[in-house]
Formats: sequence, structure tokens, C-alpha cells
Amino acid sequence: MNDQSTAWQHWFPLIENALGDLSRCMFDQVGLAPGHSVLDLATGIGEPALEAARRVGPTGRVLGVDISPAMLGIAQVRAETAGLTNVEFRVMDIGTLSLPESFDIVLCRCGLMFVDNADTQLGGAL
Repeated sequence: MNDQSTAWQHWFPLIENALGDLSRCMFDQVGLAPGHSVLDLATGIGEPALEAARRVGPTGRVLGVDISPAMLGIAQVRAETAGLTNVEFRVMDIGTLSLPESFDIVLCRCGLMFVDNADTQLGGAL
């Protein structure tokens, strides 16, 4: 994924335009609201983590995880550029996810396709 991060950054406006409705529907379905703590699996270059951070506001928090340090580097720059201080990014493989903290909401817009046996690998983690 690291070698694809530049392409993701380049094509992001088109991709986000295509997936924006899906994210909005996902936020509505889970009842995302100010103050929630959110985990975004396979966040890539930061969506939907960044929009979730805007929606949960300063009393909420968002953790975006992805296997690609390069993708997360882009996500971090995007968060800083947007002035978002309630979002953090960590390099993690969602197939072997282990986090000490808990979350109100877990999002994964398009990342499960990258996990072999997601039902068994993520079942114990979520």
C-alpha cells in the first residue's frame, strides 16, 4: 500500500466524491454524534476518519488505523491542514487488531475486503 499512497492522494477528490454518500449513510446508520469515540479501520489517507472527527467535535475522538505508514502520513497532513486535533492515526494491521482502549463506534468503509477471514479475525477484536 505504501507505493500506492501517491495515487490515492492524487485521485482522492474523485474517490471521495464517489464514496461520500456511503460515508454519510454510514454516519447516519450508527448515529455518529458529538462526543463519540470512533475507530476507523483501514482509514487509508484519512476518510472517513477526518469527517468523523469533524462530526464528533472537540469532545469526541477518532482513531484511524491502517497498515500503510505512507497512507497515514498523508492522513496526518490532511488532519493538520484541516485543524483537527481530535483525530489520531496509527499503523496497524486490522487482521491482527489489538487495542487497549474501547470505542463507541467502529467504522470500516471499504477495508474489510483486505482482510482474509474477517469474520473470524475481527470477531474477537470488535
